[in-house]
Order: sequence, then C-alpha cells, then structure tokens
Amino acid sequence: ETLQEGFSQDLGEFQSDDRPGHIVNVTIKIVIWEDKKKIFITIKDVSLLREAYLRVREMDNLKTRWMRTVSHEFKTPLNGIMGSLDLLAEMTEEDESQKLIEAGHDAAELLLTYVRDLLDYFQ
Repeated sequence: ETLQEGFSQDLGEFQSDDRPGHIVNVTIKIVIWEDKKKIFITIKDVSLLREAYLRVREMDNLKTRWMRTVSHEFKTPLNGIMGSLDLLAEMTEEDESQKLIEAGHDAAELLLTYVRDLLDYFQ
C-alpha cells in the first residue's frame, strides 16, 4: 500500500525499552513539504498522563464511596427525627405542642431536602 499525503496512523502504546516502567505512544504522519514526501514519527511518553488518569478515577471512586457513607449518616438520623416527631404529634393534642412538633418536623424535612440536593449535586 502506498502512503499518501495526510495519512496518519496511531501505532499504539508500547513499553519503553530505555525507560523501564514508561509507556510511549507512537504516531506516524505523512506530509508533502517542498515537493517531497516527508514522514514524521511522533513518540510521546504517556506514562504521566496514564498515571494522572488512574489517580482521577481512584479519587472519583473514593468520592462516590464517601458520598454513599455521608448519605446514610445524614439521612438515617433525620428520618429518625421525623418519625419520632410524627409519633409525638399523634400522642399530643395540645395546640402549642403540635405547633412545636410541626416546626421541628418541617425543619428536619427541609434539612433532609438540602442533604439530598447536596448529595445529588456531587454524584
């Protein structure tokens, strides 16, 4: 097969022979320059990029696990507060007590909404 101008081929990633542990990406490109066909071979050390990518993925996984833990740690007590206030409201008939229970329930519900919104934002 004859190589034509504009031909570009990514040959892939290879283990570096002269730098153990390093990975290089090799690309070949054909261009016409001063009426002559020129071949350019690009060799890039992608080890740092690969390492950074893996670190970002690891941090994303840690964030996800942390968010699940935080979600549970916040939601469980808030749901317990709301349930307790609901039971207390059923047991109490005084208007003043009902107002305080309702205010506490509304505040807990609002806080639970904020926690859910915050967790949704970070997921």
